[in-house]
Amino acid sequence: MVHEKIFKVGVAREVKVIVKGFPSKDLKRVSKFFEIRVKEAGQALFQNPTGISLPVPQQIHKPDQKQLAGKVIALSGISETHIQVTVREFDRILESSVLW
Repeated sequence: MVHEKIFKVGVAREVKVIVKGFPSKDLKRVSKFFEIRVKEAGQALFQNPTGISLPVPQQIHKPDQKQLAGKVIALSGISETHIQVTVREFDRILESSVLW
């Protein structure tokens, strides 16, 4: 499942937060992955603000993953609250009877 939400940041920037959910191996939970895309005024498409392809490989250590995620969030101009709002919406959709 994929859930996208676009936030307007400043006057001319839009930031798209994408949450992708994949069933875990035991099929009881959903693993979540995030992408952040940015579109400046005059651009037609959303672009990756860092040039790094996400999700990051598993061999990167957890502290490094958190640091990388913090940098991506800072570069995009959104806050942790924006991501939390998007994840809550994703969880509500996931728990709704619409999918089952």
